[in-house]
Amino acid sequence: MSGPMGGYPRGFLATLWSLLALILATGLLLLPGALELRLEWDPGWRLPGGSRIAAAAAHAALAFVLSAAFGALAPLHMRSGWKRRQNRWTGIALIAGFITLTLSALGLYYIADEDFSRLLSLLHWILGLAATLPLAIHAIAGLRLRRERLRLREVARHRAPD
Repeated sequence: MSGPMGGYPRGFLATLWSLLALILATGLLLLPGALELRLEWDPGWRLPGGSRIAAAAAHAALAFVLSAAFGALAPLHMRSGWKRRQNRWTGIALIAGFITLTLSALGLYYIADEDFSRLLSLLHWILGLAATLPLAIHAIAGLRLRRERLRLREVARHRAPD
Protein backbone atom coordinates (compact mmCIF):
# COMPACT_ATOMS: atom_id res chain seq x y z
CA MET A 1 0.00 0.00 0.00
CA SER A 2 1.63 3.28 -1.11
CA GLY A 3 -0.49 5.66 0.97
CA PRO A 4 -3.96 6.29 2.35
CA MET A 5 -5.55 5.74 -1.09
CA GLY A 6 -3.42 2.65 -1.81
CA GLY A 7 -5.25 -0.64 -1.86
CA TYR A 8 -8.23 0.63 -3.83
CA PRO A 9 -9.07 -0.48 -7.36
CA ARG A 10 -7.64 1.54 -10.23
CA GLY A 11 -10.02 4.39 -10.95
CA PHE A 12 -11.59 4.48 -7.47
CA LEU A 13 -10.33 7.98 -6.69
CA ALA A 14 -11.44 9.32 -10.09
CA THR A 15 -14.84 7.72 -9.57
CA LEU A 16 -15.12 9.24 -6.10
CA TRP A 17 -14.26 12.71 -7.40
CA SER A 18 -16.74 12.30 -10.26
CA LEU A 19 -19.50 11.32 -7.83
CA LEU A 20 -18.73 14.33 -5.63
CA ALA A 21 -18.76 16.70 -8.62
CA LEU A 22 -22.03 15.26 -9.93
CA ILE A 23 -23.80 15.39 -6.57
CA LEU A 24 -22.70 19.01 -6.15
CA ALA A 25 -23.85 19.86 -9.70
CA THR A 26 -27.28 18.26 -9.26
CA GLY A 27 -27.64 19.94 -5.86
CA LEU A 28 -26.85 23.32 -7.40
CA LEU A 29 -29.37 22.69 -10.18
CA LEU A 30 -32.04 21.90 -7.57
CA LEU A 31 -31.26 24.85 -5.31
CA PRO A 32 -33.27 27.58 -7.11
CA GLY A 33 -36.43 25.48 -7.15
CA ALA A 34 -35.90 24.48 -3.54
CA LEU A 35 -35.46 28.12 -2.50
CA GLU A 36 -38.75 28.93 -4.20
CA LEU A 37 -40.58 25.93 -2.76
CA ARG A 38 -39.20 25.98 0.80
CA LEU A 39 -38.58 29.68 1.42
CA GLU A 40 -40.92 31.23 -1.13
CA TRP A 41 -38.01 33.18 -2.63
CA ASP A 42 -38.00 33.94 -6.34
CA PRO A 43 -34.50 33.11 -7.56
CA GLY A 44 -35.45 34.20 -11.07
CA TRP A 45 -34.66 30.81 -12.58
CA ARG A 46 -35.34 27.16 -11.85
CA LEU A 47 -35.42 23.88 -13.68
CA PRO A 48 -38.72 23.08 -15.39
CA GLY A 49 -40.88 20.44 -13.64
CA GLY A 50 -39.76 17.33 -15.53
CA SER A 51 -36.10 18.32 -15.38
CA ARG A 52 -36.41 19.09 -11.68
CA ILE A 53 -37.73 15.58 -11.01
CA ALA A 54 -34.93 14.02 -13.07
CA ALA A 55 -32.30 16.12 -11.26
CA ALA A 56 -33.77 15.20 -7.87
CA ALA A 57 -33.77 11.50 -8.81
CA ALA A 58 -30.17 11.77 -10.03
CA HIS A 59 -29.16 13.60 -6.83
CA ALA A 60 -30.74 10.88 -4.67
CA ALA A 61 -29.24 8.04 -6.73
CA LEU A 62 -25.81 9.66 -6.57
CA ALA A 63 -26.18 9.97 -2.81
CA PHE A 64 -26.79 6.21 -2.53
CA VAL A 65 -23.75 5.40 -4.66
CA LEU A 66 -21.66 7.97 -2.79
CA SER A 67 -22.70 6.33 0.50
CA ALA A 68 -21.21 3.06 -0.70
CA ALA A 69 -18.02 4.76 -1.89
CA PHE A 70 -17.76 6.66 1.39
CA GLY A 71 -18.21 3.42 3.31
CA ALA A 72 -15.42 1.87 1.26
CA LEU A 73 -13.08 4.57 2.56
CA ALA A 74 -13.41 3.46 6.19
CA PRO A 75 -11.40 0.21 6.27
CA LEU A 76 -8.31 1.51 4.44
CA HIS A 77 -8.20 5.25 3.88
CA MET A 78 -9.74 6.46 7.12
CA ARG A 79 -8.07 3.82 9.25
CA SER A 80 -4.64 4.47 7.72
CA GLY A 81 -4.98 8.25 8.08
CA TRP A 82 -6.10 7.90 11.69
CA LYS A 83 -3.16 5.63 12.57
CA ARG A 84 -0.73 8.02 10.90
CA ARG A 85 -2.36 11.01 12.60
CA GLN A 86 -2.75 12.71 9.25
CA ASN A 87 -5.55 14.98 8.07
CA ARG A 88 -7.67 14.09 11.10
CA TRP A 89 -9.58 17.35 11.55
CA THR A 90 -10.71 17.68 7.98
CA GLY A 91 -11.46 13.94 7.91
CA ILE A 92 -13.62 14.25 11.02
CA ALA A 93 -15.34 17.31 9.52
CA LEU A 94 -16.08 15.36 6.34
CA ILE A 95 -17.44 12.35 8.24
CA ALA A 96 -19.65 14.56 10.43
CA GLY A 97 -20.81 16.54 7.39
CA PHE A 98 -21.62 13.41 5.42
CA ILE A 99 -23.62 11.94 8.30
CA THR A 100 -25.49 15.22 8.78
CA LEU A 101 -26.20 15.54 5.06
CA THR A 102 -27.52 11.98 5.00
CA LEU A 103 -29.77 12.50 8.01
CA SER A 104 -31.06 15.86 6.76
CA ALA A 105 -31.83 14.31 3.36
CA LEU A 106 -33.83 11.54 5.04
CA GLY A 107 -35.65 14.18 7.07
CA LEU A 108 -36.51 16.10 3.91
CA TYR A 109 -38.19 13.00 2.54
CA TYR A 110 -39.94 11.78 5.67
CA ILE A 111 -40.63 14.66 8.07
CA ALA A 112 -44.02 16.21 7.44
CA ASP A 113 -43.68 19.26 9.73
CA GLU A 114 -43.25 22.17 7.32
CA ASP A 115 -41.20 24.40 9.64
CA PHE A 116 -38.80 21.62 10.62
CA SER A 117 -38.53 20.55 6.98
CA ARG A 118 -37.65 24.14 6.02
CA LEU A 119 -34.94 24.17 8.70
CA LEU A 120 -33.57 20.83 7.44
CA SER A 121 -33.52 22.20 3.90
CA LEU A 122 -31.45 25.18 4.97
CA LEU A 123 -29.08 22.93 6.91
CA HIS A 124 -28.74 20.58 3.93
CA TRP A 125 -28.01 23.39 1.44
CA ILE A 126 -25.57 25.23 3.66
CA LEU A 127 -23.74 22.09 4.70
CA GLY A 128 -23.64 20.72 1.16
CA LEU A 129 -22.04 23.91 -0.11
CA ALA A 130 -19.80 24.34 2.95
CA ALA A 131 -18.49 20.75 2.67
CA THR A 132 -16.49 21.76 -0.39
CA LEU A 133 -14.04 23.68 1.84
CA PRO A 134 -12.92 20.84 4.18
CA LEU A 135 -12.95 18.49 1.18
CA ALA A 136 -10.57 20.76 -0.74
CA ILE A 137 -8.33 21.23 2.32
CA HIS A 138 -8.33 17.46 2.96
CA ALA A 139 -7.44 16.66 -0.65
CA ILE A 140 -4.69 19.29 -0.89
CA ALA A 141 -3.15 18.20 2.42
CA GLY A 142 -3.31 14.57 1.25
CA LEU A 143 -1.51 15.45 -1.98
CA ARG A 144 1.20 17.25 -0.03
CA LEU A 145 1.65 14.27 2.30
CA ARG A 146 1.88 11.89 -0.63
CA ARG A 147 4.43 14.07 -2.43
CA GLU A 148 6.52 14.28 0.74
CA ARG A 149 6.45 10.48 1.19
CA LEU A 150 7.50 9.99 -2.43
CA ARG A 151 10.30 12.54 -2.04
CA LEU A 152 11.59 10.82 1.12
CA ARG A 153 11.52 7.43 -0.63
CA GLU A 154 13.49 8.87 -3.53
CA VAL A 155 16.08 10.38 -1.15
CA ALA A 156 16.38 7.06 0.74
CA ARG A 157 16.76 5.15 -2.51
CA HIS A 158 19.62 7.40 -3.65
CA ARG A 159 21.35 7.06 -0.27
CA ALA A 160 21.13 3.27 -0.21
CA PRO A 161 24.46 1.56 -0.86
CA ASP A 162 24.78 -0.25 -4.18
